[in-house]
Amino acid sequence: MIEFIGLSPAIVALVLLGLLFAAFTIEKYPPDVTAVIGAALFIVLGLVPADDVMSVFSSSAPITIGAMFVVSGALLRTGVLDALADFIVGRAKSHPVLAIIIFIVIAASASAFMNSTPVVLVLIPVVVRLAASLSVAPTRLLIPLSYTAILGGTCTLIGTSTNLLVAGVAQQNGLEPFSIFEIAPVGIIAAIVGGISVFILGRFLLPHRETGKDVGDEETPFLSEITILSDYAGIGKKLSEVNDFQRSGIRVTGIRRGSEIERSELPERVLKQGDAVILIAPTSELLTFEEQAGLQVGLRRSVLLEPDAEVRVAEVIVSPSRRSSGTTIANLALGRRAGMRVLGAYRASHVAGPDLPNVQLRPADKLLLEGTSEGFSDLSRVGDVVSVTEPGGRAFRRRQAPIAVLTLIGIVTLAAFNVLPIGILALLGVAVILALRCIDSDEAWQTIDGSILVLIFAMLIVGSGLENSGAVELVVSMLKPWLENLSPMLMLLAVYFVGSILTETVTNNAVAVVYTPVVIALATQLGLDPRPFVVAVMFSASASFATPIGYQTNTLVYGAGNYRFSDFLKMGIPMNLIVGLTSVFAIGLFFPM
Repeated sequence: MIEFIGLSPAIVALVLLGLLFAAFTIEKYPPDVTAVIGAALFIVLGLVPADDVMSVFSSSAPITIGAMFVVSGALLRTGVLDALADFIVGRAKSHPVLAIIIFIVIAASASAFMNSTPVVLVLIPVVVRLAASLSVAPTRLLIPLSYTAILGGTCTLIGTSTNLLVAGVAQQNGLEPFSIFEIAPVGIIAAIVGGISVFILGRFLLPHRETGKDVGDEETPFLSEITILSDYAGIGKKLSEVNDFQRSGIRVTGIRRGSEIERSELPERVLKQGDAVILIAPTSELLTFEEQAGLQVGLRRSVLLEPDAEVRVAEVIVSPSRRSSGTTIANLALGRRAGMRVLGAYRASHVAGPDLPNVQLRPADKLLLEGTSEGFSDLSRVGDVVSVTEPGGRAFRRRQAPIAVLTLIGIVTLAAFNVLPIGILALLGVAVILALRCIDSDEAWQTIDGSILVLIFAMLIVGSGLENSGAVELVVSMLKPWLENLSPMLMLLAVYFVGSILTETVTNNAVAVVYTPVVIALATQLGLDPRPFVVAVMFSASASFATPIGYQTNTLVYGAGNYRFSDFLKMGIPMNLIVGLTSVFAIGLFFPM
């Protein structure tokens, strides 16, 4: 360790920590970049030996977090959360209060067993649709969505990355491992009280403000048509009885039979072979239709491709060329010249046409095409399109949905009975969902938030530096005179609210890594069981409501809902106090000191 003139290593480490927290607050760089720079300084200054740096990467917490990201991605890809969303919105108009209650319960329950970030990402557009069906502004429901996900995540060890991280740090500091449901009694009480508080406070403190944009609508709604082939299971059924066409985001506008298009009484129309169902649907649903037996999406390809040709789907924007402008899709030379097949067409703010073949193309129209890479290159080269991009969605794999759900249930159940460590079970779960194709490997790795893992590893290095330098012992010795005369319950309260204040200003995972060893050492020196104090760190670092930067889900709805910083302060400060006091009371009840 490098010697410093007039300064002990512990003081240097604390100064670096203060600068690191200040950098988190200023936000000149993203949190992961700031953490990496801080970790590098700890290493360069000799506060963390090389062996300790490498031992950080053996921590099970980041591996578990990454694996649970993949499991969450599988639940998204198989349409599980999408189905839950349909269930909520379908009951909104007839039973609005019940719909909101169901929404709160589902969001909290999903967040208890999945990472809350993808849960909120999926549910943001659902909330917007729910708000529209209830004739309220989305701002009345988006903050409650984030808060509900946060509260649900506190109910289990795998509900948030923070819980897993705190448990891992605590185990490294000599505590017995936490079981998956050990904190559940505290979390359930906090979630119930917090959920009721959101419902009551929201009526008075949440803004009624239109967002002024299509919140959360990330997929383009293409005009397309689905041709019914001879082997489709829905032949002979009314359109309203065929679930494939009743999913959210799908709007049927007509049925073409022969040369006639029916526009009225569509739900009562009986599907026959050769019918073309004209509809508007997002990319993911069109690609799901494309993979389904007995259905053909879009127009037929006029030029047959080689049997071994590799095809892909892409979105293209029509160029303002004289050749394509004003031409209907039926007369477009794409198929004859480049072997393309048109799956859908989109025009901003308008329905592109009466049906897909009769869309008259305009510059800036967007087409969803299927073809070879060579075909897309030809289109770009001759100037018919100005952009070729990957589609905004992927096909749902709804047949694999039971596998994804059973995998998650298996991880939770086996972890609850301590059959294997949660990290090993999560990795085995990833192997199952990849082997059974719930999600492709490339998409699975994309679901892992690398910035969070980098942040965690960097902060673990910082935490190791604080231990090695004696900074933790120095902080404990400074706090001990202030806390040793407090009752255990008041000390627990102090630990919670210090953690809560820190979490509102810097990233929660950073607080978890740095604060947990300090709390353990402090409780041990005062002759108290450190376990309840570690639980207080879990909850204070997760239950962050007062700022949009305190927790990732707050940041997501902050941008999506066009909120102001003050909106979070008005709603979040009372929530911090209510949930904090409730959590401390419940911890004292279930974790005797």
